[in-house]
Amino acid sequence: MPSEMKDTLGTATALPAAIYCVALDPTREVLFVNDEIGHLTGYAPSDFYGDRNLLGRIVHAEDRAEWHAACDRSPASRSQPLRLRLVRRDGSIIWTEHRFGAVT
Repeated sequence: MPSEMKDTLGTATALPAAIYCVALDPTREVLFVNDEIGHLTGYAPSDFYGDRNLLGRIVHAEDRAEWHAACDRSPASRSQPLRLRLVRRDGSIIWTEHRFGAVT
């Protein structure tokens, strides 16, 4: 990850929300997650870094097509939040809201 992106995302560690950055390519590799992701999903940030497809896999099966479609669009075209379910590590299901934006 470029150092400018690290600086921008570094401020996200203090926010009371799960913040993540995903590559806008077919891999959808997780480039950054803050510690709040653990409280939300039950998975530690290291789990996301160790398994680049974890975020996509914990999207509820019925919401995956919507997730992939959103990831395929440019950030500028995503004006509305994406609401979808995630399956937590313990198997419980939570509703989440995702807002997209480019980090340069």
